[in-house]
Amino acid sequence: MPIQIHDIQPVLEEAAKYPRRHLGSRLYETTTELPKPNSSLDDQFGYASKPKRLPRFEVNPINCTFTIRVPRFFLKPRQRQHIVLERHLWGARVYRDDSDPIAAAMHSGWIRGEWDETVDVTMLDPRITARNDAKDADDTLTKPPAAPVTPPVDMDLQIEILILPQLQEYEGTVEYGISSKKGKAHEGLSFMINKVRWVEEVFGSRGQERTAAALKRRLDAGASLLALKSGFDDRHRANGMAQLLV
Repeated sequence: MPIQIHDIQPVLEEAAKYPRRHLGSRLYETTTELPKPNSSLDDQFGYASKPKRLPRFEVNPINCTFTIRVPRFFLKPRQRQHIVLERHLWGARVYRDDSDPIAAAMHSGWIRGEWDETVDVTMLDPRITARNDAKDADDTLTKPPAAPVTPPVDMDLQIEILILPQLQEYEGTVEYGISSKKGKAHEGLSFMINKVRWVEEVFGSRGQERTAAALKRRLDAGASLLALKSGFDDRHRANGMAQLLV
């Protein structure tokens, strides 16, 4: 049965009955769609987006960790403002697994949201403007910092989530200037942010990985395409010569 609870400790205790393992990682991705008429998204952006859901794991994932790899593109001020307005988020500290992990990280106080110039941030939540430790954007954070981190412009982010049991109800609250929605149980599980890690730029402006392994995969793919094109050209020339001889 889904747990009906507002205290996070019973949820963690229930999850702890299962073994802990790391289930890998996935790239943060979204799909674009038209916004609802007369919404803030329609006025300011002209589009809505929906984050890709967590995968369906082959093993019981409760109490396991999973990493969402976030390219810096989604951490720019304009994109973070869009996520704040989108509010694709159900719960408080424990979120439905169809929630946006970046929005969850904002709502839990790990990273800072963004607002336009008409918003007085000091009136939203005093924790937003609290003093940061200079190392907050350098280290792996295992708990929310004193103030949410403003994403460095040249860093990507890894969000490690802890997968938790389904709840009967997910409460909606306003935390750190972003509002989550209230929701009932759904066909899925829950998660909370377990840790975040700022990493050197791994993705290019188009979201392509810039690691040596990823570069080799792209070079191999390009070589395969060139080989196919060369083979096609050779066959085309051979056919042309055959037609001339006839």
